[in-house]
Amino acid sequence: MEDEIWYMKQQSRVLQEFRREIQGFWDDEAAREMNVRYLNPHEDDDTQMTTGLDGQQNALQEAQVKLTSASEHALRAEKLSVEVLEQLELAEQDVSIAYQFYEQYRDYHSHARSFLPEIEKLIAEANSVCRGVAKE
Repeated sequence: MEDEIWYMKQQSRVLQEFRREIQGFWDDEAAREMNVRYLNPHEDDDTQMTTGLDGQQNALQEAQVKLTSASEHALRAEKLSVEVLEQLELAEQDVSIAYQFYEQYRDYHSHARSFLPEIEKLIAEANSVCRGVAKE
C-alpha cells in the first residue's frame, strides 16, 4: 500500500507542477473555468485523499504492531496457563497426600487414645506399689 500511496502522490505532484508551468501560457476564460470547476477541486480532493490514506496507512501499521503484541501476549498467557495447570495438578496431589496423612493421623490418634485407660490403670497400679513400698 505504501508504494501505491507514493505513486499517487508522485502523479499528483507532477500534475500540479505541470499546472504551475502552463499557468502563464494558459490564462484565458476557458482555463479559469477548467481550474475552478475541475482542477482546483481535484487538487483539494487529492490532498484530502492522500491525507486520509496516510492516516489509514499509519492506523494499519499501529494495528499490526498491536496485533503482534496481542499475539505475543496470547502466547505468553497460554504458556502461563499450562504452568498454572501443572501447579494445580501438583497442589491437588499434595492435598490428596495431606488427606491421606490426616486419615493416618486420625487412625493413630484413635488407636493411641484407646490405650489411655490401660495407661492410666498401669500408672495407678505403679503409684499404689510405690506408696506401699514407701510405707514399709
